[in-house]
Amino acid sequence: MEYRTRVIFNPQANRGTAGRLLPELERCLGLHGQADLVQTTRQGEAVELAVQALEQGFEMVVAAGGDGTVNEIVNGCLSHAGAEGRITLGIIPIGSGNDLAWTIGLPPDLETACARVFTGERRAIDIGRISDGSGRSRYFCNGVGIGFDGTVAREVQKITWAGGFTKYLIGLARTFILYYDAPQVTIRYGDKEISDEILMLTVSNGRRHGGGFIITPEATLDDGCLDLCIVRRVGRLGILQLIPRFLKGTHVGDARVQMDRGQRVIVEVPTGLATHLDGEIFADAARWLDIEVLPRRLAVVA
Repeated sequence: MEYRTRVIFNPQANRGTAGRLLPELERCLGLHGQADLVQTTRQGEAVELAVQALEQGFEMVVAAGGDGTVNEIVNGCLSHAGAEGRITLGIIPIGSGNDLAWTIGLPPDLETACARVFTGERRAIDIGRISDGSGRSRYFCNGVGIGFDGTVAREVQKITWAGGFTKYLIGLARTFILYYDAPQVTIRYGDKEISDEILMLTVSNGRRHGGGFIITPEATLDDGCLDLCIVRRVGRLGILQLIPRFLKGTHVGDARVQMDRGQRVIVEVPTGLATHLDGEIFADAARWLDIEVLPRRLAVVA
Protein backbone atom coordinates (compact mmCIF):
# COMPACT_ATOMS: atom_id res chain seq x y z
CA MET A 1 0.00 0.00 0.00
CA GLU A 2 1.35 3.43 -0.93
CA TYR A 3 0.95 6.17 1.63
CA ARG A 4 0.90 9.91 1.07
CA THR A 5 4.22 10.72 2.72
CA ARG A 6 5.85 13.78 4.25
CA VAL A 7 9.51 13.75 5.29
CA ILE A 8 10.52 16.18 8.03
CA PHE A 9 14.26 16.75 7.72
CA ASN A 10 16.32 18.16 10.57
CA PRO A 11 19.55 19.62 9.08
CA GLN A 12 20.90 20.26 12.61
CA ALA A 13 20.87 16.57 13.55
CA ASN A 14 24.19 15.02 14.58
CA ARG A 15 25.95 18.28 15.37
CA GLY A 16 24.65 19.90 12.17
CA THR A 17 26.36 17.41 9.88
CA ALA A 18 22.99 16.06 8.67
CA GLY A 19 22.51 19.23 6.60
CA ARG A 20 25.18 18.05 4.16
CA LEU A 21 23.10 14.96 3.41
CA LEU A 22 20.17 16.82 1.83
CA PRO A 23 21.11 16.25 -1.87
CA GLU A 24 21.73 12.54 -1.24
CA LEU A 25 18.56 12.26 0.83
CA GLU A 26 16.49 13.76 -1.99
CA ARG A 27 18.16 11.44 -4.50
CA CYS A 28 17.56 8.31 -2.43
CA LEU A 29 13.94 9.18 -1.73
CA GLY A 30 13.35 9.80 -5.43
CA LEU A 31 14.68 6.34 -6.29
CA HIS A 32 12.06 4.56 -4.23
CA GLY A 33 8.89 6.62 -4.08
CA GLN A 34 7.23 10.00 -3.81
CA ALA A 35 7.49 12.14 -0.71
CA ASP A 36 7.01 15.78 0.22
CA LEU A 37 10.11 17.03 2.06
CA VAL A 38 10.22 19.95 4.48
CA GLN A 39 13.07 21.18 6.68
CA THR A 40 13.10 22.36 10.28
CA THR A 41 14.74 25.69 11.09
CA ARG A 42 14.61 25.60 14.90
CA GLN A 43 14.16 23.27 17.83
CA GLY A 44 10.53 22.28 18.37
CA GLU A 45 9.44 23.04 14.81
CA ALA A 46 9.07 19.35 13.92
CA VAL A 47 6.11 19.21 16.32
CA GLU A 48 4.33 21.92 14.32
CA LEU A 49 5.26 20.40 10.95
CA ALA A 50 3.90 17.02 12.04
CA VAL A 51 0.58 18.60 13.02
CA GLN A 52 0.44 20.40 9.67
CA ALA A 53 1.12 17.12 7.85
CA LEU A 54 -1.87 15.48 9.51
CA GLU A 55 -4.08 18.47 8.81
CA GLN A 56 -3.05 18.31 5.15
CA GLY A 57 -3.99 14.64 4.87
CA PHE A 58 -0.59 12.94 4.91
CA GLU A 59 -0.77 9.33 6.09
CA MET A 60 2.92 8.81 6.82
CA VAL A 61 5.25 11.25 8.56
CA VAL A 62 8.96 10.43 8.32
CA ALA A 63 11.60 11.73 10.72
CA ALA A 64 14.90 12.35 8.92
CA GLY A 65 17.05 13.06 11.95
CA GLY A 66 17.87 11.58 15.34
CA ASP A 67 15.87 10.50 18.37
CA GLY A 68 15.07 14.12 19.22
CA THR A 69 13.48 14.67 15.82
CA VAL A 70 11.51 11.45 16.19
CA ASN A 71 10.33 12.57 19.62
CA GLU A 72 9.08 15.93 18.33
CA ILE A 73 7.21 14.33 15.43
CA VAL A 74 5.58 11.74 17.69
CA ASN A 75 4.46 14.48 20.07
CA GLY A 76 3.01 16.43 17.16
CA CYS A 77 1.21 13.42 15.75
CA LEU A 78 -0.24 12.15 19.02
CA SER A 79 -1.39 15.59 20.09
CA HIS A 80 -3.58 15.79 16.99
CA ALA A 81 -7.13 14.62 17.49
CA GLY A 82 -7.92 11.62 15.32
CA ALA A 83 -4.30 10.79 14.51
CA GLU A 84 -4.35 7.44 16.26
CA GLY A 85 -4.91 4.60 13.84
CA ARG A 86 -4.41 6.62 10.67
CA ILE A 87 -0.84 7.87 10.85
CA THR A 88 2.37 5.87 10.33
CA LEU A 89 5.80 6.98 11.51
CA GLY A 90 8.84 6.41 9.33
CA ILE A 91 12.46 6.99 10.38
CA ILE A 92 15.57 7.83 8.37
CA PRO A 93 18.24 7.67 11.10
CA ILE A 94 20.79 10.43 10.57
CA GLY A 95 21.18 11.69 14.15
CA SER A 96 23.73 11.10 16.91
CA GLY A 97 22.06 8.24 18.75
CA ASN A 98 19.35 6.71 16.55
CA ASP A 99 18.39 4.37 19.38
CA LEU A 100 14.76 3.81 18.37
CA ALA A 101 15.77 3.13 14.76
CA TRP A 102 18.32 0.58 15.98
CA THR A 103 15.72 -1.11 18.17
CA ILE A 104 13.24 -1.59 15.33
CA GLY A 105 15.97 -2.81 12.98
CA LEU A 106 16.34 0.16 10.64
CA PRO A 107 19.75 0.34 8.92
CA PRO A 108 22.08 3.37 9.20
CA ASP A 109 22.70 3.27 5.44
CA LEU A 110 20.85 6.24 3.94
CA GLU A 111 19.67 4.61 0.71
CA THR A 112 18.47 1.45 2.44
CA ALA A 113 16.67 3.50 5.09
CA CYS A 114 14.92 5.56 2.39
CA ALA A 115 13.86 2.36 0.63
CA ARG A 116 12.41 1.01 3.88
CA VAL A 117 10.17 4.07 4.16
CA PHE A 118 8.27 2.80 1.13
CA THR A 119 8.72 -0.98 1.47
CA GLY A 120 9.00 -1.72 5.20
CA GLU A 121 6.30 -3.42 7.22
CA ARG A 122 3.99 -1.50 9.54
CA ARG A 123 4.29 -2.43 13.20
CA ALA A 124 2.27 -1.12 16.14
CA ILE A 125 4.45 -0.11 19.09
CA ASP A 126 3.84 1.16 22.60
CA ILE A 127 4.41 4.81 23.45
CA GLY A 128 5.23 6.27 26.85
CA ARG A 129 3.82 9.40 28.41
CA ILE A 130 5.37 11.44 31.22
CA SER A 131 3.92 14.28 33.28
CA ASP A 132 5.37 16.33 36.10
CA GLY A 133 2.25 17.27 38.06
CA SER A 134 2.13 20.84 36.74
CA GLY A 135 -0.06 19.96 33.77
CA ARG A 136 2.93 19.52 31.48
CA SER A 137 3.22 16.17 29.74
CA ARG A 138 5.07 14.67 26.78
CA TYR A 139 5.16 11.43 24.87
CA PHE A 140 8.33 9.39 24.43
CA CYS A 141 9.26 6.46 22.22
CA ASN A 142 12.45 5.06 23.70
CA GLY A 143 12.75 5.94 27.36
CA VAL A 144 13.20 8.26 30.33
CA GLY A 145 16.46 8.70 32.23
CA ILE A 146 16.50 10.17 35.74
CA GLY A 147 19.52 11.14 37.84
CA PHE A 148 22.93 10.12 36.49
CA ASP A 149 21.44 9.25 33.09
CA GLY A 150 19.58 12.56 32.93
CA THR A 151 22.73 14.48 33.78
CA VAL A 152 24.66 12.69 31.02
CA ALA A 153 21.99 13.83 28.54
CA ARG A 154 22.31 17.40 29.85
CA GLU A 155 26.09 17.31 29.37
CA VAL A 156 25.71 15.80 25.89
CA GLN A 157 23.56 18.73 24.80
CA LYS A 158 26.39 21.12 25.69
CA ILE A 159 28.81 19.38 23.32
CA THR A 160 28.87 20.97 19.86
CA TRP A 161 32.27 19.82 18.59
CA ALA A 162 31.74 16.04 18.54
CA GLY A 163 29.02 13.80 17.16
CA GLY A 164 27.80 10.22 17.11
CA PHE A 165 28.56 7.85 19.97
CA THR A 166 31.71 9.86 20.85
CA LYS A 167 29.46 12.67 21.99
CA TYR A 168 27.74 10.39 24.50
CA LEU A 169 31.02 9.03 25.82
CA ILE A 170 32.29 12.57 26.42
CA GLY A 171 29.06 13.46 28.21
CA LEU A 172 29.42 10.34 30.33
CA ALA A 173 33.02 11.24 31.24
CA ARG A 174 32.03 14.78 32.21
CA THR A 175 29.20 13.50 34.37
CA PHE A 176 31.47 10.97 36.07
CA ILE A 177 34.00 13.71 36.93
CA LEU A 178 31.61 16.51 37.87
CA TYR A 179 28.51 14.77 39.21
CA TYR A 180 27.92 12.30 41.97
CA ASP A 181 24.55 12.36 43.65
CA ALA A 182 22.27 9.62 44.88
CA PRO A 183 19.43 11.36 46.71
CA GLN A 184 16.50 9.72 48.44
CA VAL A 185 14.00 8.67 45.79
CA THR A 186 10.65 6.92 46.10
CA ILE A 187 9.58 4.75 43.16
CA ARG A 188 6.11 3.20 42.99
CA TYR A 189 4.93 0.77 40.34
CA GLY A 190 2.31 -1.96 40.48
CA ASP A 191 2.10 -3.07 44.11
CA LYS A 192 5.77 -2.28 44.77
CA GLU A 193 7.45 0.67 46.45
CA ILE A 194 11.17 1.42 46.65
CA SER A 195 12.50 4.22 48.84
CA ASP A 196 16.27 4.43 48.76
CA GLU A 197 19.31 6.44 47.67
CA ILE A 198 19.14 6.15 43.89
CA LEU A 199 21.99 7.02 41.53
CA MET A 200 20.08 6.30 38.32
CA LEU A 201 16.62 5.27 37.21
CA THR A 202 15.84 4.42 33.59
CA VAL A 203 12.25 3.74 32.52
CA SER A 204 12.37 2.23 29.05
CA ASN A 205 10.20 1.30 26.15
CA GLY A 206 13.21 0.42 23.97
CA ARG A 207 16.42 -1.51 24.62
CA ARG A 208 19.22 0.94 23.82
CA HIS A 209 20.04 4.45 25.07
CA GLY A 210 22.78 7.00 24.46
CA GLY A 211 23.73 5.62 21.07
CA GLY A 212 25.15 2.36 22.41
CA PHE A 213 24.18 1.51 26.00
CA ILE A 214 21.94 -1.56 26.29
CA ILE A 215 20.38 -0.46 29.56
CA THR A 216 17.19 -2.54 29.31
CA PRO A 217 18.19 -5.53 27.17
CA GLU A 218 14.91 -7.38 27.65
CA ALA A 219 12.63 -4.47 26.72
CA THR A 220 10.11 -5.01 23.94
CA LEU A 221 8.37 -2.17 22.10
CA ASP A 222 4.97 -3.85 21.99
CA ASP A 223 4.56 -5.75 25.28
CA GLY A 224 2.43 -3.14 27.05
CA CYS A 225 5.07 -2.66 29.76
CA LEU A 226 7.88 -0.30 30.66
CA ASP A 227 11.21 -1.80 31.74
CA LEU A 228 12.95 -0.34 34.78
CA CYS A 229 16.67 -0.24 35.53
CA ILE A 230 17.39 1.00 39.05
CA VAL A 231 20.93 1.65 40.30
CA ARG A 232 21.24 2.41 43.99
CA ARG A 233 24.11 4.42 45.46
CA VAL A 234 27.49 3.03 44.40
CA GLY A 235 30.95 4.54 44.60
CA ARG A 236 32.90 5.86 41.65
CA LEU A 237 34.66 2.53 41.28
CA GLY A 238 31.26 0.88 41.09
CA ILE A 239 30.22 3.26 38.31
CA LEU A 240 33.38 2.45 36.36
CA GLN A 241 32.66 -1.26 36.75
CA LEU A 242 29.07 -0.90 35.58
CA ILE A 243 29.71 1.23 32.46
CA PRO A 244 31.14 -1.61 30.30
CA ARG A 245 28.32 -3.86 31.49
CA PHE A 246 25.74 -1.31 30.33
CA LEU A 247 27.47 -1.16 26.95
CA LYS A 248 26.98 -4.91 26.51
CA GLY A 249 23.72 -5.33 28.42
CA THR A 250 25.38 -7.76 30.85
CA HIS A 251 24.46 -5.89 34.03
CA VAL A 252 21.24 -7.90 34.43
CA GLY A 253 21.74 -9.98 37.57
CA ASP A 254 24.36 -7.64 39.06
CA ALA A 255 23.54 -7.11 42.75
CA ARG A 256 23.98 -3.33 42.34
CA VAL A 257 21.26 -3.15 39.67
CA GLN A 258 17.57 -3.94 39.96
CA MET A 259 15.59 -4.73 36.81
CA ASP A 260 11.81 -4.83 36.78
CA ARG A 261 8.71 -3.97 34.76
CA GLY A 262 5.57 -1.92 35.22
CA GLN A 263 2.80 -0.22 33.33
CA ARG A 264 2.86 2.96 35.40
CA VAL A 265 5.71 4.38 37.47
CA ILE A 266 5.47 7.23 39.99
CA VAL A 267 8.76 8.86 41.00
CA GLU A 268 9.18 11.30 43.90
CA VAL A 269 12.46 13.16 44.45
CA PRO A 270 12.33 15.84 47.17
CA THR A 271 15.58 17.46 45.99
CA GLY A 272 14.86 17.11 42.25
CA LEU A 273 16.84 15.27 39.58
CA ALA A 274 17.76 15.90 35.95
CA THR A 275 15.43 14.01 33.63
CA HIS A 276 15.60 13.30 29.91
CA LEU A 277 13.22 11.60 27.53
CA ASP A 278 14.55 10.20 24.26
CA GLY A 279 17.79 12.06 24.97
CA GLU A 280 16.12 15.49 25.25
CA ILE A 281 16.00 17.34 28.58
CA PHE A 282 12.54 17.22 30.16
CA ALA A 283 13.46 18.80 33.50
CA ASP A 284 16.62 20.00 35.25
CA ALA A 285 15.26 19.15 38.70
CA ALA A 286 12.14 16.98 38.52
CA ARG A 287 10.53 16.36 41.91
CA TRP A 288 7.49 14.29 40.90
CA LEU A 289 6.95 12.27 37.74
CA ASP A 290 4.12 10.09 36.48
CA ILE A 291 5.28 7.76 33.69
CA GLU A 292 2.89 5.39 31.91
CA VAL A 293 2.76 3.15 28.87
CA LEU A 294 0.16 3.53 26.11
CA PRO A 295 -0.03 0.09 24.48
CA ARG A 296 0.34 -0.11 20.68
CA ARG A 297 -0.48 3.55 20.28
CA LEU A 298 1.61 4.25 17.16
CA ALA A 299 2.32 2.46 13.86
CA VAL A 300 5.92 2.56 12.65
CA VAL A 301 7.69 1.28 9.55
CA ALA A 302 10.16 -1.37 10.64
